[in-house]
Amino acid sequence: MYHPINRKIVKHLFLPIIFCFCFVSIVAAQDQPEPILIQVNQLDIKPDKLEQFRSIHRDVFIPAARANGVPWRLTSTIALGNTLSTTVVSPIPNMAALDSQGGPASTELEGQLALNLWAQTVQARRSFIVTSRPDMSMAAQPQTGLTVVYRFRVTIGKIPQFVALWNEKVIPALETSNITGTRVFQTVSGGLIGEFYSLTPVANFATADGPGPFSGLEPQEAQALNMEMTALLDEMELTYNRVDQELSYGLAGTQQ
Repeated sequence: MYHPINRKIVKHLFLPIIFCFCFVSIVAAQDQPEPILIQVNQLDIKPDKLEQFRSIHRDVFIPAARANGVPWRLTSTIALGNTLSTTVVSPIPNMAALDSQGGPASTELEGQLALNLWAQTVQARRSFIVTSRPDMSMAAQPQTGLTVVYRFRVTIGKIPQFVALWNEKVIPALETSNITGTRVFQTVSGGLIGEFYSLTPVANFATADGPGPFSGLEPQEAQALNMEMTALLDEMELTYNRVDQELSYGLAGTQQ
């Protein structure tokens, strides 16, 4: 998203590209006026177990989610970054729902067998909860192709300034530069304080060519905005995610 700047505290800086937010390929198609909670599972799949993981996910976990009334599920894989990483996200009504999540089958034994097979395919897992930030987001667009995902770690104590800068300057700059569909999410449990994600759907990698996300601004204005943003960050990370249509349902742009 940003032009490179000489600042030690920013661990990852990238050449100008289309701006977003990750999650986590996390979820980006939310139009609710109120924030919602989303459970995110980031999974590193064993290289020789990918097909086994997909078959269990498709044949057991997705039918169970539908049967349990989960309205949507979005699965994505990293196309540029850790390409063995898969992200699965779905909404929860509240944190108490985590206490009563059912198993992925009709009986306890079948559910345990499915969980055991699933565990054989995964070598690392991070599970956490984010909240959508409609107050920091553009109108959603269908997640049908690539999504540019940024993870921002905001310096402790500077979250209010980050939110204000985003709303007052970043969003208008993106709109001026004809960027659409950017959605923002904030980690609330299971992760770092001050962790934000932005996701922006793009048609292809070619959209990253060009002067950068603030192309509608004068170069000096773009540089100044980049400097304001990076002054509030300890870390920034970028990935490109691709929606797995077969393992997703219930959102605009998914096939199921």
